[in-house]
Amino acid sequence: MAGKSKSSYEFSCQTAERKLDHRTYGRKNSTVPLSLPVERHPGLNTASKSANRLLKRRGSRSHSNLPRFPTRIQEALTHCTKSSVHEALSKLQQGEVLCKIKRRRWTGRVEPKLCKIDDSLLYFRYASISCTCGFQLPGNKEKTVDLRHIRAIRFGRLESKDEISRKFRKTDSISIVFDSSSRLPLNFLASSEDSAKMWVTGLNYLRRQILALQPRLQHELTIWERFGSLDHDNDGHVTLHDVRRTLCRNGTAPYSFDMIETLFQKHASELGTCDFTRFFDFYKTATCRKEVVQIFNEISADQIGITVRELYKFIQKTQCDAQITEKDCIKIIEDFESNDTARENLHLTLPGFSLYLSSRFSEIFNWRHDEVYQDMKQPLSHYYIASSHNTYLTGDQLTERSSTDAYMNALLKGCRCVELDCWDGSDGEPIIYHGYTFTSRIKFKDAIEVIGKYAFETTVFPLILSIENHCSVSQQDKMAAYLKQILGSELLVATVNPEQQEVKLPSPSALRGKILLKAKKLPSLTIDNVTESGDVSNDDEPDETKYEFQTEDEGAQKGRLATNRSFPETRSISRIKSDHFFSRHFRTNSSRSSAGYSSSSTNGSSRKSSEKVKHNLSKSLSDLVVYCKSVKFKSFDIDPNKPKNFRQMSSFSETKAFKLVKTNLNEAIEYHKYHLSRTYPAGIRTDSSNYDPQPMWNAGFQIVALNYQTKCDEMEICTGKFRQNGNCGYVLKPRDQRLSSCGEDGEELSCAKLLNLHIICGQNLGLNNAGTFVEVSVSGDQQDVTQRVTNTAKSNDSTTGCDPNWDEKFIFFINKPELAMLRFVVRDRDKAPDKIGQHTLPFSSVAQGYRHVPLLKRDGTKLHGSSLFVFVHVEPATKRHANQGRLKSAHGTKLNENFTTEQTDGARKLPLEYQLSVL
Repeated sequence: MAGKSKSSYEFSCQTAERKLDHRTYGRKNSTVPLSLPVERHPGLNTASKSANRLLKRRGSRSHSNLPRFPTRIQEALTHCTKSSVHEALSKLQQGEVLCKIKRRRWTGRVEPKLCKIDDSLLYFRYASISCTCGFQLPGNKEKTVDLRHIRAIRFGRLESKDEISRKFRKTDSISIVFDSSSRLPLNFLASSEDSAKMWVTGLNYLRRQILALQPRLQHELTIWERFGSLDHDNDGHVTLHDVRRTLCRNGTAPYSFDMIETLFQKHASELGTCDFTRFFDFYKTATCRKEVVQIFNEISADQIGITVRELYKFIQKTQCDAQITEKDCIKIIEDFESNDTARENLHLTLPGFSLYLSSRFSEIFNWRHDEVYQDMKQPLSHYYIASSHNTYLTGDQLTERSSTDAYMNALLKGCRCVELDCWDGSDGEPIIYHGYTFTSRIKFKDAIEVIGKYAFETTVFPLILSIENHCSVSQQDKMAAYLKQILGSELLVATVNPEQQEVKLPSPSALRGKILLKAKKLPSLTIDNVTESGDVSNDDEPDETKYEFQTEDEGAQKGRLATNRSFPETRSISRIKSDHFFSRHFRTNSSRSSAGYSSSSTNGSSRKSSEKVKHNLSKSLSDLVVYCKSVKFKSFDIDPNKPKNFRQMSSFSETKAFKLVKTNLNEAIEYHKYHLSRTYPAGIRTDSSNYDPQPMWNAGFQIVALNYQTKCDEMEICTGKFRQNGNCGYVLKPRDQRLSSCGEDGEELSCAKLLNLHIICGQNLGLNNAGTFVEVSVSGDQQDVTQRVTNTAKSNDSTTGCDPNWDEKFIFFINKPELAMLRFVVRDRDKAPDKIGQHTLPFSSVAQGYRHVPLLKRDGTKLHGSSLFVFVHVEPATKRHANQGRLKSAHGTKLNENFTTEQTDGARKLPLEYQLSVL
């Protein structure tokens, strides 16, 4: 937490394991839906016995051709003193029939599956079987789920809200949620509650153990899987042909064919083959990068192993980590050194050092910022808040499916403000969908149930529900009842402190574990005038899209999409209702919120903009709005002598927000020191595209809502922004957006920095990448926006061509470091503008020294093994730098002396081939 130093490397290693135990079995007060009797569960009674006989007959043959599992990893995974865990693991390996819920757009069904954990304890496998005979159906391949790609396994939660899932009780259900939002959860039904608990207990235990493996064991596991992929005939040995065909051609090995052959022959047996033990030593040597070998030579006095003291000096001085201790260095050697003798002598060999430099502790993102490190006791208005627009949608804004899964995915990513568009349901139940479009509907109650389950799964800091209310008073009353019933004590219904004593918004720390409602609120009423409902003007807050209906001639069946500005040709939407043809004209107007309705008697004319439309509001729903009362924005009231209406907030379309940023930037910054504001995409973005969030953050807007379902550059920037501070969804704004522009001594609070960046090389970028280049850009304050581009990669005939080398240096002047974002994009000259991968992070989270930059896909997951290798040095900018402004790229210039690694006295550099041969 804020104020506590996270200097201990050992403490960080335990972080992931602590997070895994959070809310494993769900909420205490979760409601139990209708259930079918056990005898009606398809296949559970008819197939179980025959399937168990089948499992015994088939034995434990693995689906993949892998060698015998490494003993050290096996012991680490199964090390547990609880007999119940050992019993559960044994039964999971034997297998059992579970019923898988198959999801459909509108309905679902269940199918019996033969489920088990394989011998390696790494994979959950399931296959279709016959309900009557219990054998695997022909043509149905066994499906595999890697436990390392699972985010959570839960008991008593069906993550699907379709009709089929409502028929089953939750007490025997198992749900598997994946790390990637593109993969839907897997839902299974067990034969009993005890069976479901056994599966959840066993799977969660294995997942925790796998993630808690020491890095050296995780690396051994990776090599074991690589060996299995090379051993095509499944005889437990690989040949040089297998290695050259796979490792050299996919870019895993950075050396030439001749050098790989020399290394392989050194480790191979007399028959010219390698078993797993020999291959393990060969692989560690063959994958050591040349650049890493050179750094190792400079650190190690004997160029054989790095001592604790040498490692301490390297991390402290070259890597600029002042918090490192020698005790931490001992722990690093224990975690990363695979050679038993070297580890006992507290020496880090070249393979161990290479593994350390490729770990998260040597990434360009400061690993200490994966924890909450900022002050969380300041008012809410002092933070940027991760926010989602039309959270329920899974695609575009017109026709795509609405889903409760979208809320789950957003919350698991750390989103702290989700949107609910609420409308009257035909059955009396409020629903959520994008009004006047063909998007599907979900029930408000179902959405609140999912929100309640996942609200604090990733972070404990407050969640804001942005309600766009189009419901009648009666259904608003139902909404209020569901909110109180499902969310319970987590729903904030009163101010943190007595209302008269509050002069600013409460802090995220004070609102831990609370859910806030953002919606319209009735004016304050006297006791004599208390009513069950009231009227509020629809222009309190501008709606995101203004819809108009016009009755046309009977033959006019085609609708058109029109906006208040030019826009490319769009799709038309029309439908028949009540024997009349209605065409829907979508008109976006960020400054108006009234919905105009016209008929043939009015010749299609819309209401005048000056006319205010009243909207009935339920008192029970209004009373739940405490700190986020939605009002129409009138002006930036920044008079310091006037009291601040800090409980009121406004929403702005991107068009209006950009205009305010351009014309009233300073006023906006001052206004947002006390008030919350929300921005959202323009209505013309029917494809769910996003706008650039950076200008909004520059103006102090806290809730910058984006379409989380869209994979785009803007979402990559947003994801990078909120990764810092433990991905808790709250990022402290720069000091000049919270305080006065000058400190007590009159000095500028913001300190300009000079970023010296050396792009050394790339790793595992694929073959034929001689045309690859790197774009390095800085966004943030308008003065800091700049981009540098390397030359195309240098070809090197001595390597496999998979590791391009650039060796280029850039210098960036950054005026406002707290606002700046640093972005790396790798492209192929022949495939531009497509990119190979990217990495975006806050400048304040950039770690110095030799660093790896992992390349990410559009969805934020890592490209396996693909990265850039860079050297980073940050220093305060001098007046000379400030006068020059942004500096041009410094190709070929010598960096200052702080860039060089300290050379141990008496050390001499040996040829690369010799270094590899002695390993």
